[in-house]
Amino acid sequence: MLEIPPGTVRGLCCSVLGLLLLAGPGCGEGDPVRRYQAPKLATGAGTDRPHGMNPSGSLGTPAATGPQRTLAAVVPHAGRGWFFKVTGGPEAVEAHRDRFERLVASLRFKEGTPRWDVPEGWREQPESGMRAATFVLEADAPLELTVIPLPLPAGDPAEYVLSNVNRWRDQLGLPPLSREELPNQSRTIQLADGVATLVDLVGPGSDEPAVAAPPADSAGGARPPAEGASRETGQPAPP
Repeated sequence: MLEIPPGTVRGLCCSVLGLLLLAGPGCGEGDPVRRYQAPKLATGAGTDRPHGMNPSGSLGTPAATGPQRTLAAVVPHAGRGWFFKVTGGPEAVEAHRDRFERLVASLRFKEGTPRWDVPEGWREQPESGMRAATFVLEADAPLELTVIPLPLPAGDPAEYVLSNVNRWRDQLGLPPLSREELPNQSRTIQLADGVATLVDLVGPGSDEPAVAAPPADSAGGARPPAEGASRETGQPAPP
């Protein structure tokens, strides 16, 4: 039997180990080990939820709680419906009721472009997305008034106004109105270029996050999504 001196065995083992360390599995020169620390999501103060996440775990603006008040107006003109709307706490909205009505009453059109008189203390923001304008109102709690134009559907304009008033009522947890009831729950203002229908609504509010609904058609129902529109929200709707 062949005998291998102990020193030779130790030498072979060291040589093999050295070769393995130099080669390394899948590594070459210039490939140092890199380490990084994954960033943590920022959490809201006093919570373990990521910033901007609702208690339900979904991202977005939390639903308002408690009674809510909506001042809104719709003005059909030249194939479009112009929607003015502000929603907030009843007292905060009340502080701007007169100025809201003055803004709507000042609406006129020049070559198809709307013009209005901005009430004192309000800041008008430029056109953005669906919004023709946004007004930031002075109040203890921040309020925004939006102005959004949408194409008028075929049908009776009065039914179109009623269906959208009922959609606003539904957002506040209020029952729908009939066509006969609408005049007693709204008021109209004769404008230079049309008629505005205004409503002042107060409802219990909702604990559920607000979801945009498809615009209502002249028959009072939601129109199906247009081709290429979201099946969840349908076509763009006024706020």
